[in-house]
Amino acid sequence: MKYSGDSYLVLIWEGRIDLQTLVPARFQLGENFPNPFNPETTIRFDVPGPADFRLVIYNLLGQEIRMLMAGRFESGRYTVSWDAKDDLGRQVAAGMYLYRLEARDVVLTRKMVLVK
Repeated sequence: MKYSGDSYLVLIWEGRIDLQTLVPARFQLGENFPNPFNPETTIRFDVPGPADFRLVIYNLLGQEIRMLMAGRFESGRYTVSWDAKDDLGRQVAAGMYLYRLEARDVVLTRKMVLVK
């Protein structure tokens, strides 16, 4: 809260928004929801400009479980769902997993929990 003269100004959010094009200002990897999840979760991420990237699920041993998305995408906000299956279509075990966005010089990682 900031004081301005004889009144208070409440600062709710600070950030950069390009109102002309609504392009995200930077790569962002959101929290998956729901988390913990069963049987499916949704992951949101922002791409600030055309870029090649990969969104991959890993187990805690660092083994790649599932490539969710890969390729060149234009700027914008994207969502993808994971059905708790590996690249071969097999159901994975309950536990903690990491999801990682790799693009340009950016690597962002978050964790999620699959419960059964």
